[in-house]
Order: sequence, then C-alpha cells, then structure tokens
Amino acid sequence: KQLYNLGAKQILVTDIGPIGCIPSQLAVKSVNGECIDFDNNLAINYNAGLKLLISQLNSQFLDSKFIYVDSYDPILNIATTPQNMVCFPIVLLIHYT
Repeated sequence: KQLYNLGAKQILVTDIGPIGCIPSQLAVKSVNGECIDFDNNLAINYNAGLKLLISQLNSQFLDSKFIYVDSYDPILNIATTPQNMVCFPIVLLIHYT
C-alpha cells in the first residue's frame, strides 16, 4: 500500500522459494540430501496467502496492477531434478491475478 501511495501503478511481487532446499537447511536438517518437506510446506502456505493478498489488492486498487511471480516451482524443479537441466535457466511464471 505504501508503494501505491507513492505512485507505483505496477508492482511485481515474488513468492518465497522452496526454503527446505536451500543449502543451510539441507546441511542442518536433511539426512539424505533431500529437501525438507516441513520447511517447503511453510513456504507453500505463505505463498497461498500472498496470492490471496495480491488478489485483494488488485480489487482494492483498480488503477494499479499487483503481479504475483511464482519462483517456487521453477526453483524446486532445479533443486530436485538437476539432471534435467541442460543449462541453468530460471524461468519465472507470472500469474496475473
């Protein structure tokens, strides 16, 4: 809302990636090197709330556009199936809500 009040009309908001796959979490919590489901579920729940908030903001501020960017799924794909990556592209899917 503060950005909107400062005149921003298009605001890009990224979600939280799979925090259960970051190296510090893997080093402390993972037994076999796999991502930590509990931590990833926290991010999934947060992201669901963020999507709802962005939808509400778009309804409230009709002359502005809040855009949700999904970074969770592409990063999870890279973390869990690196053998499928020919190079290291990070493609972010933008969901207009």
